[in-house]
Amino acid sequence: MKPLILALLLLAGPALAQQHQHAAPAVECASLALSCATATTPAFDRAGRLWLAYSAGGRVMVTRSDDLGRTTIPPVAVSPEAAAVDDNGEARPKIVPTRAGHLLVAWTIRRDRAYNGTQLLAHSLDDGRSFSAPRRMVLEETPTSQRFESFAEAPDGRIWAVWLDKRRAPTERAAGNRGYTAGLAVAFSDNGGMTFQQSRLANDNTCECCRIGLAFDQRANPVLAWRQVFGRNFRDHAAGRLRRDGTLEAVHRIAQDNWAIDACPHHGPAMAVDASGRWHSAWYSGGGDHQGLFYAASADEGRHFGTPRRLGNPARQPGHPQLLAMGERLLLIWQEFDGERMRVMAETSTDGGAHWSAARELAATADAADQPQLVSNGRDAFLSWQTRLEGWRLLPVPLGGGA
Repeated sequence: MKPLILALLLLAGPALAQQHQHAAPAVECASLALSCATATTPAFDRAGRLWLAYSAGGRVMVTRSDDLGRTTIPPVAVSPEAAAVDDNGEARPKIVPTRAGHLLVAWTIRRDRAYNGTQLLAHSLDDGRSFSAPRRMVLEETPTSQRFESFAEAPDGRIWAVWLDKRRAPTERAAGNRGYTAGLAVAFSDNGGMTFQQSRLANDNTCECCRIGLAFDQRANPVLAWRQVFGRNFRDHAAGRLRRDGTLEAVHRIAQDNWAIDACPHHGPAMAVDASGRWHSAWYSGGGDHQGLFYAASADEGRHFGTPRRLGNPARQPGHPQLLAMGERLLLIWQEFDGERMRVMAETSTDGGAHWSAARELAATADAADQPQLVSNGRDAFLSWQTRLEGWRLLPVPLGGGA
């Protein structure tokens, strides 16, 4: 497991009694068990069962918990052999339990030392007991690279996939555009992910190495947040909504951070849409105008975002935010590192982001860890976190308070 850091759970009261751990050994892992996972992604199905897709030993694995994390079933291998799975925190295997009762798993394999990637997809029609042979998500002529996919089912049942794509890189560089980065690619499926329509580039000049925030509005249209290259090389964040045909309505700059950096921040944004249609985003910037972790919301579908509000303790390197909207309730988490321990911090709002609770600590560790993930079963919110010392944990997060 890569040292992204973390160790000791610091929850108190009833939440401590409910939290559950799958302990990891102190030595370096070599097995395919959940305790040896590097990157773990959770998703609830419609029956309230929690599915986990994770990477371990160069393989993509799937397991399930029917009791909110207390126990898990024996894992099933999705990928047939070990490979260089893209699992650096920003990138990770994804799992989607569909409305039809099927399972879709997506992941990326790094093909070379230049970090070019190939996206793969597999499905299960027998409740996760077996998976199809992996197939390429992009079936047209091979693009140069596909990485950092976000992958989800919309409320209307359509499966959407968005990712960073370098298919135009050879043409751009041959034309002398040495500063070309990547594009934002889109594909969707109306048959439960069995096939995807031909992908398209919805936008160009994106940063090439940050995850994409994905949420859905009241019309089941995807709302995205991503790191865009503005001007010569300002790598700030943008937001936009996809039309039904996969094209972007418009590109809106979330904040004028003016981060001029000719490198990969590996630090993507979060996006959520609440019941009133407000867009909420959280992001990290090392820019000339804003440095640190920030949150802002838009009440006019991304055309204008409010003044960025700083999150966390700047001395503790806050970053890697996650957002979850449940009606008008919002949950915002991030990581902080004080030089010894990594902490997962949280704020909640019950009024669509108008007011927020004080930041509180949900968990901490003193060793390596994956980035924390948020997941909901439709009633309650949970923190899913994989750490080397404690293993995988599912922790309930109350959403009360906020004024």
